[in-house]
Amino acid sequence: VNAVVVRWFEHAREVAGGALPEGPFRGVPFLLKDLYAHYEGQVLTNGNVALRDAQPISQGDTTLVSRFRAAGLVTLGRTNSPELGSVPVTEPVAYGPTRNPWDLDRTPGGSSGGAGAAVAAGMVPVAHASDGGGSIRIPASCCGLVGLKTSLGRITLGPQRTESGLSVELCVSRSVRDTARLLDAVDGPGVGDTVIAPAPRRPYADEVGADPGRLRIGLLDVHPRGGSLHDDCVEAVRRAAGLLESLGHDVEIGFPAPLSDDSFTPRFMSNWATMMELGLDVYADALGRPLTEEEERAEFEVHLSILTSPEPLPCRSEAELLSKLRPGIDGLILEDGSHRATFLPSVWESLVEPKKFLAELKRKAGLSEDHW
Repeated sequence: VNAVVVRWFEHAREVAGGALPEGPFRGVPFLLKDLYAHYEGQVLTNGNVALRDAQPISQGDTTLVSRFRAAGLVTLGRTNSPELGSVPVTEPVAYGPTRNPWDLDRTPGGSSGGAGAAVAAGMVPVAHASDGGGSIRIPASCCGLVGLKTSLGRITLGPQRTESGLSVELCVSRSVRDTARLLDAVDGPGVGDTVIAPAPRRPYADEVGADPGRLRIGLLDVHPRGGSLHDDCVEAVRRAAGLLESLGHDVEIGFPAPLSDDSFTPRFMSNWATMMELGLDVYADALGRPLTEEEERAEFEVHLSILTSPEPLPCRSEAELLSKLRPGIDGLILEDGSHRATFLPSVWESLVEPKKFLAELKRKAGLSEDHW
């Protein structure tokens, strides 16, 4: 399935044979996504050809990785990710496509597709994942897993990244229980966080199985802007709605109004393209030099994201990005005051074969099939 692309099995054996922390996941095997999650002494390539070849070694842990370690998790290596987590499939030039263990002719989604495939295949019970525009939720949907995108500021992204953008990090797992327990182990702010979510009233694990009372739940089982929606996606969301009704909840058609706004997707993609353009600087920082013209050309997933999006916001620094990005993000917040939750499909289409999604992006960008 090509889920694990960076392996440090010998290091993992040394860690497992040593004095592990007395955390709730003591000795549980784990995998980190090959995106932003620094682990001291190990390689991080962010799905990039130049970094794969250069093999840069991280000089310290991100705060979240330190918390994973303190929880007792034993990390075996890194899972496949598209460059900068740029697209909802996992097919980087650096490592090739990850395939869905349920059907090797289908995608596991992305950008946490390597994590999703690894957990679905039973390699590990839980794996690190991140999500800005669906990158936890899409692989969870494609692979039959639990995928939670937490609120911004629920888990620190420090010390290198900011909590003011679209992205969060946690995991994909095989049970709500495991996700809740891992969230209990790693949640909370770090030094200098730009967004801090309110502390929970009790442990998340205590919420599993707790009676929430009778809830009003919105249902979206059509495309909100009149587009196509695959029958399998409709059936899945309606089946979930039926289960909720059988548990005594009130389910009715209803969803956040911005989803039906024709400007919603273009505004989101303008923000996304901006983040991708600035993200290219991550590669230069890791290499200690600017990317060569050939290396820049190799970043085809990032460039496809930019080419198929509206004009990116003009900015060349993190501070300028946040000042211009914040109004756009605020306009994308999906609020629906009449419902406690809204059920909708994580994907609109059935699972595509590897290579097909990126081929469609090339077509939209006006590029030939053999370009890149």
